[in-house]
Amino acid sequence: MADYREQVTADLDRWITAGLVQADKREAILATLPVRRRLDAVTALIWVAAVLLGLAVIAFIGANWEAIPRLVRFGLLLVAFLTAAACGAEATRRKRTVVADIALTVASLVFASAIGLTGQIFELTGSPPAVPYGAGAAALALGLAGRSRGALVVGVVAVMIGDLLIADGGFGMPITVVVAPAVLWIALRWRSSLLAHVSSIATLVALVWIAAHHSLQDWALLAFAGVPALAAAVFTAAPLFGGPDDKTRATLSRIPATWFVVGALGFFIAAGYTGAFEDNAALGLVHRVVWIALSAGLIAFGRFDRRDVLTGIGVVSLIGAACGLLNDLGLDLILISLVFLGCSLVALVVGLVLRRGRSDSTANEEGAQ
Repeated sequence: MADYREQVTADLDRWITAGLVQADKREAILATLPVRRRLDAVTALIWVAAVLLGLAVIAFIGANWEAIPRLVRFGLLLVAFLTAAACGAEATRRKRTVVADIALTVASLVFASAIGLTGQIFELTGSPPAVPYGAGAAALALGLAGRSRGALVVGVVAVMIGDLLIADGGFGMPITVVVAPAVLWIALRWRSSLLAHVSSIATLVALVWIAAHHSLQDWALLAFAGVPALAAAVFTAAPLFGGPDDKTRATLSRIPATWFVVGALGFFIAAGYTGAFEDNAALGLVHRVVWIALSAGLIAFGRFDRRDVLTGIGVVSLIGAACGLLNDLGLDLILISLVFLGCSLVALVVGLVLRRGRSDSTANEEGAQ
C-alpha cells in the first residue's frame, strides 16, 4: 500500500484538477503531513560496507585465532568493540543518526563474536544459550542507549538464537516472548519499519517455540491461535484511538497486524491436522469449512481496508482451504487441479470484464465533464 503522504498527494492533485481545492493550498496541506524517511541507495551501500567491514575484522581474527596469543586476540576484539562503540557515541552526540546506528550495529556484532570466540575466558562453554543471550543483552543495551535500530535487531536475533539452543528439558518459556514485544513497542515509538518486521517475526517464532515445546495439538493449538489473533486485532484497532497527526505510526501498526494474522492463520491450519481433527473426519470437514470462511472474511477485510497484502494472504489461504476440503472429500490431485484451473479462468474473465466496465464508466464521466 502506498504511503499516507503519497496517497494524500495523489488525491490533492486530483482534487485540484477537479477544482475542489485551490492550487495555492497544496504545499500548506502537505506541510502538515508527517514525512516518512526512506532508505536511499547511498545509505544502503554505507550500511552494507560498514557491516561487511565489521564481519571482515571478525573473520580475520577468527582465522588467525590459534596463531594470536590469547591476551592479544582478546585485546583486539575489545579494542574493535570500544572503537565502534565510541564512534557510535560521538555520532550520537553530533546527531548523526545513520552513522551512530551503523557504528553501534557493528559494535554489537563485534561483541557477539567476542563472546563466541572467547567462551573459555567467560566460562560459557557449558551453557550454549549463554553466548547468544549475553550478546543479545549487550546489543539491546547498546541499541537502547544509542537509539540504534540495527543494534536492536542484532539483540533480538541473538536472543532468539539462544532460545532455539535450549534443550527440551530447559525452561518452558522463551526469553524472546518478552524481548520481542518490548522491541515491537519501541519500533512503533521510533517509527521503524525494520524493527517492526523483525520483532513481529521474532514474536511469532517465540509462539511457535512454545507450541512445539509443550506439544500443543488440536483444541489446545486452536485456542493458542487466539493469541496472535488477539494481537492482530489490537494492532488493527490501535490507529482508531490515535491522534489525527499520528498517521505514520498508524501505518506502521499494520506491519505487526499482518504478521500476527499470518501467525494466527498458521496455528489454526496446523490445529486442523493434529489430534482430534485428524482422527475425526467430521471435525476435519468442519475445520476446512471454517478455514474457507476465515479466508473469505480476510479477503473482504483486505479489500475494505485497502490492504493488498491481507487480500493476497486471504486468497492463498482460500486456495489452500479449498484444496484441503476437496482432498478430504476424496478427490485426487489431478481433479483438484482441473477444478482450480476452471475457477482461475472464470475469475480471470470476470476480472477483465469488471475492469473493462470500470474503464468505460470512467471514460464516460470524463467525457461528461
